[in-house]
Amino acid sequence: MNPTENDKTTNSRAKTALKILKICGLILLVGLLAALIVNSLLCVFADHYYPTFGEYRFFSVVTDSMEPEINAGDMIVGRVPTGEDEIEIGTVITYELTQGNSVTLITHRVTAINVRADGTAYYTTRGDNAPAADAARPTFSDVVGIYTGEKCGFFGYFFGFLQSAEGAIALIIVALIIALTWIIVHFVNLVKMWRNIALGALKKSGSILSGTQIDELGTIADVIGIVSKDPVDRKDMKRKDKKLRWFIKTGALPKRPYHDDLDDDLARSGEVDHNGTLRLVRKGDDIAAVSDERPVDNVASSEIVRERSEVVSYIYSCEAKLIRLKPQAKEWYSELKNRLLSISGMRSRMSGRYETFSYGRGAAARISVRGRTLCLFLASDPSKYDGTKYAVKAVNLSTPCLYRIGSARRLKYACDLIDDLMTSLGAERSVGYEPKDFYMPYEGVVSLMQRGLVKRNVSSKEKIYRIEEITHAVDETAEGNAERATTRSDRKTVNEGSDFV
Repeated sequence: MNPTENDKTTNSRAKTALKILKICGLILLVGLLAALIVNSLLCVFADHYYPTFGEYRFFSVVTDSMEPEINAGDMIVGRVPTGEDEIEIGTVITYELTQGNSVTLITHRVTAINVRADGTAYYTTRGDNAPAADAARPTFSDVVGIYTGEKCGFFGYFFGFLQSAEGAIALIIVALIIALTWIIVHFVNLVKMWRNIALGALKKSGSILSGTQIDELGTIADVIGIVSKDPVDRKDMKRKDKKLRWFIKTGALPKRPYHDDLDDDLARSGEVDHNGTLRLVRKGDDIAAVSDERPVDNVASSEIVRERSEVVSYIYSCEAKLIRLKPQAKEWYSELKNRLLSISGMRSRMSGRYETFSYGRGAAARISVRGRTLCLFLASDPSKYDGTKYAVKAVNLSTPCLYRIGSARRLKYACDLIDDLMTSLGAERSVGYEPKDFYMPYEGVVSLMQRGLVKRNVSSKEKIYRIEEITHAVDETAEGNAERATTRSDRKTVNEGSDFV
């Protein structure tokens, strides 16, 4: 192993170790933050809960009543009491003092032990810096910790704050800020990585173009197509990242089906066309193209190139079509909707293709747009209107009666059809219904796409050509033509299908 390989191995190990350290640090940070949040929530919502680790508990002291041994702001370590014989005169205990609905912890020294008539022992306590003994007389059941003599200075205030409701809220906010920051940083790093890879691929394309060959143009076109489209998700970014890294390393894209270079969400229509052979004749430094029918000799090389065309279309939802109607048609839509909703028990729901109006368990009417025309579909029998002024059309829907509204007079007829439907359903007008303005202002395609009301669809089709480079110019003389006519039957026919990759 040479020194260069040793350096690469050392750098790889260092990067792996650094990555492991980062992951371990992240796990520790998340675990610590989760433990603090759980501890704070238990202190707030669980009665008589105190942070316990084995047989030890931590308590925060916020007063100076025990100075100089315990200062204000210290966090002391207490032992969970197991029996009354552990408490003697001079022992520093932490006990609960209940006042109404609140519980306060007191850390003071035992100055006397007394026994009641029923045999229950109770303690007289006093702070070392207090002028008098405590009024409260705790019993053993009130004691939650016995001071071990160990303490952590300056952590008492912080630890006490974390055990309060404000501390729990603060911890949750900190956790949310950390999570949001991590998401933003991760997203920014992904964007930077994608830009660096795309820039490297474009630089590689530029270096190839400086001495380009005809068979490399297709690869460069594919790379530009990949770079020009931003990844739609993390999976798409990984797929494109792998391709571009391979291109930067080798100058070629991975050998995959061509349609794999398209985005996953593109609609793939059509099949590969076999579009014949495009022959190139070299005349000195110039290259001229000849048709497939012209005979050629001395085929030096044969390559396949692909030509792709894309058609972009936009799929409009029913709401988007209504938004882009003419102002007069929007007024008609508002009147129709009010007419339908004024029926007692009628409900409306907007879907991708229709706005459906339901009465009972079934659809009574639908409103949609076909082309630029407002259309009303009713759950009526179209045959009952044959030979009438209502030029309805039968369609294959649960609301089979289609009526197109293109004028104010046809709007009036549509209202008559709705009234007829209401009569057949046995419905009544809703008492006190107030008409609303359902007019929807016009919006552009970009705004509608941002709202998810318009979807962009890209269909793609590719054509494949075989390019054969000729080593010399074709002889255009009559003699040359005669010679070619003689040898044409002896030349083997090229099988185009066997050359596809």
